[in-house]
Amino acid sequence: MKRIESNRRHTRFFAPLVLVVLCAGGCVDPSNIYVDSTATGPGCGSEDHPFRSIQLGLALVAEGGTVHVAAGDYLENLVVRKPVRLLGAGTGETRLLAEMTRKGIEIRSGDVEIAGLSIIGQGEPDRDNLFVGGIWAVLFSLPIQP
Repeated sequence: MKRIESNRRHTRFFAPLVLVVLCAGGCVDPSNIYVDSTATGPGCGSEDHPFRSIQLGLALVAEGGTVHVAAGDYLENLVVRKPVRLLGAGTGETRLLAEMTRKGIEIRSGDVEIAGLSIIGQGEPDRDNLFVGGIWAVLFSLPIQP
């Protein structure tokens, strides 16, 4: 049983990498990854073929790169583990609908910039929906609603 569990973990880790490699024939700039909740198909993170998940974009963007998030609703909780820019289409336009059991965004790195994104969840906004554990984070136009 442990072997199966181990294989599952590796499959989850390598699946996004294989997707990007297969799609990378010149279509992906790792310093600029695009996400759109209405995208169809698997996507490769390019502007023409965006990912549907912000977290996948954060995982595959290069350090110091930018994840461009189109307007829409995204039902996910995010963990930012490296220096990046996360740019939404505008406050109220790009909405992170955070699951109520976890933080909306956890920032675990320094040099993180987040702009043009609304976080919507339940609980005390400053404590329950945003956790900043990094050295330096800049948050612009980031309303947090319970």
